[in-house]
Amino acid sequence: MNTERKPQILVVEPNDDLLNYFRQSLQGNYNVIAMNRPEKAKTALQNGYNFDLITTALIMPGESGIDLIRFARGIESYKDVPILCITGLILDKELTKKVTESGCSKIIYKPIIGQKLKLKINDFINL
Repeated sequence: MNTERKPQILVVEPNDDLLNYFRQSLQGNYNVIAMNRPEKAKTALQNGYNFDLITTALIMPGESGIDLIRFARGIESYKDVPILCITGLILDKELTKKVTESGCSKIIYKPIIGQKLKLKINDFINL
């Protein structure tokens, strides 16, 4: 019996249909914690979850993905954890710079299919 721990991924996406799609696409290979609000994600980050990778939408109600990335980077245990920002926006140079300077490891553009997302994640957590 394989008792190896699956990598734990936090997925933050305000669109519930897309959130469920990401969760279903990833759950076989990873332990997926899916949240539709950045405030919930911040609570999880503060409360001792051990995420190996974080994905976040850029545009969300209330706080942005940039806010969430900055928050995560402010927690010592998340300073080096890969954070992928998923967006449907075409980013200009200024916004791209703002996202990368916040601590984002990679920007991924929608639409993205589950298999492509798995490949991008595998690049960062070496499965």
